[in-house]
Amino acid sequence: PDPGEPRIEMATATDRGRAFALSRGRTRYERVVKFQQIERNLDGIQADGIDLAKGVMAESRDRLIAKVERAGTVNLAFIRDLSLYGQSQLRAAFRQMLNAGFDAGAEDLRAEAGAIEGKRFIIRGPMFLPKDALRFLNSKSLELAATTNERLLAEIKRVLQQQLTAGLGVRETVQKLSDVFESYLGDDGVIRDDEALAPWRLEAIARTESTAAYNQGRIVMARDPDIAEFMTGMQY
Repeated sequence: PDPGEPRIEMATATDRGRAFALSRGRTRYERVVKFQQIERNLDGIQADGIDLAKGVMAESRDRLIAKVERAGTVNLAFIRDLSLYGQSQLRAAFRQMLNAGFDAGAEDLRAEAGAIEGKRFIIRGPMFLPKDALRFLNSKSLELAATTNERLLAEIKRVLQQQLTAGLGVRETVQKLSDVFESYLGDDGVIRDDEALAPWRLEAIARTESTAAYNQGRIVMARDPDIAEFMTGMQY
């Protein structure tokens, strides 16, 4: 193009969305939503979930290493029959995190609807959990624990297969097994990019799944008969 001609910059969808958000005032509903508090609460739920899961996985790692050290040299039968400690405990940790996220979402929606309508909505019983929500929490926690366990076990068996084929010593094998757990447990003694190694896989699971549970709690509460009559729709 002619350098003397004026340039026309094309705005991206994100730019247009940001411009729209800044060009209008907050809606009546947005004014009662405590966004920063929601973020802080979710951060706390995620941190608690990570700590619970890390405790289970650290014990799983320690038991595995002790088993390998006792065995000395592993064989194909050892690798084939190997199982990991803690799948049911890991499921319980994930379930506790999902429950906390779900309850937070339900409570926030109840409080917001009350602020909009100028009344106090009472949750029916200490734990308002319709059957579909209960199925969601049960199946999701089971799925998370099983998927995490299967991924870990596959990586561990690969390391043990290497020990078998390459003749690795027990000490080197144990270190490689510890490395497998590193992305789940983190390591304050390992510095990468000027920061201690974070349990990034557990952080990703906690962030994604607690947020999904939180949103599910909001949707379920919005369907409560006492609140639904005041709801005209849900914005995503």
